[in-house]
Amino acid sequence: MLSQSESEKGLAYSLLRRPGEDAEDALQRVASLPIAIEPEDISDPVLRSLAAVVLDNAAGETATGTRLAAQATGIDEFTLLQGVESVDHNALRIYAEAVAYHSARRQITSAAEDAVESARLQSPGDALDQIGARFAGISLGEEDERVASVSQRLVEGHQARAAWQEEVASGKPRISFPLSRLDETLPVLPGDLILLSAATKVGKSSFAGQFFDLNLKRGMRGVLFHFEDTIRITYARRIARQMARFDGCGPTYKQLLYSMLSPEDLEYVRLAEESITEWADRGTEVYCAGWTMEQVIRTWRRLCLKARAEGKPIDFVVIDYLNKAELLPQKIKAYGLFAARGQDAELIKRTAEATGVTALLLQQEGDEGKPYETRQTQQKAQIHLRLLRERLPSGRLSPTGELRVESANNSETGAVSVELLPGNMLWREL
Repeated sequence: MLSQSESEKGLAYSLLRRPGEDAEDALQRVASLPIAIEPEDISDPVLRSLAAVVLDNAAGETATGTRLAAQATGIDEFTLLQGVESVDHNALRIYAEAVAYHSARRQITSAAEDAVESARLQSPGDALDQIGARFAGISLGEEDERVASVSQRLVEGHQARAAWQEEVASGKPRISFPLSRLDETLPVLPGDLILLSAATKVGKSSFAGQFFDLNLKRGMRGVLFHFEDTIRITYARRIARQMARFDGCGPTYKQLLYSMLSPEDLEYVRLAEESITEWADRGTEVYCAGWTMEQVIRTWRRLCLKARAEGKPIDFVVIDYLNKAELLPQKIKAYGLFAARGQDAELIKRTAEATGVTALLLQQEGDEGKPYETRQTQQKAQIHLRLLRERLPSGRLSPTGELRVESANNSETGAVSVELLPGNMLWREL
């Protein structure tokens, strides 16, 4: 195990952009940190400020070289250049795990000291609650911490079950699907990855938008990452979905996009906008055209940290969709196209687990009905849903179809008959 000083220097300097290095390579190195490291995990104040600058700049898609770091921190640039040359950039995982290890040691020591003080000053019950909360908040990222006895896992499982029951009893909303029969059969847990695949133009984005708005209305907080729909389209889809509450009155989706609306239609639009404002603050949309999945992940983590600091944690994210994310030439060269897409899926899965956020990932299907470009998503997802609609002799897609549960870790497979209402861009059960 590296010393605290060696690991902190190794991590901080490894995150800097090397002279002559491509900016995207440096950003990808930050995004691929195997452990979620925060500046507070670094004890040395100078290195902590350096790491904070690098991570903050990366969240804004800027790679931090030695000159920028010197300007932002006041550290001599020659010192930074020496630091960059003194570390092994291929040992980032080792540095990060060692930093996490030493950070946890410091936190445990501090928590133990506070526990003694709490036990001395408070009642046993209050002291135990405070001590338990303090120790539970300590994150252990070193590999050895993943190994535990069955007895230890039994205790941890008991605690997790008790916390889950308490959460259910509190009435806190849970992730819900637009189709009630899915809710009855598919339990969704924090950190789960849900894959929704379909052929082109079948209605993946409509389902995703409906899923997103539904859970915002129910009191949850979510982020929608979308790669192709402009603000005009996402607005028209959302307003069209709200028109369903007016029982056939109000403009259709196509009218919202292309038509001059009558005063009566405009009044329905105003009412729809008014109803949306009741829950709109719980949702965030990120337009990702031209982004890599690493950029999505960096933004996802940054939004989660900000929301958690504000006491309003994010519950779920929607990514529409995997195949639209940019793949850099060097990534394709290193992995090949299919494996590179698989790496993107793995990034999404790990981030969902690390942040405790449920993720709905959309993916295109090929002509043979399998996920397009990579099938690794089928193995990585806890739930795999497929939307199917037949093509009619006229060439148009049938409005009716099926939503199939192809696989589910904690449930059975099956199918729900569905219909897409194009005027409202909504799916409904039949």
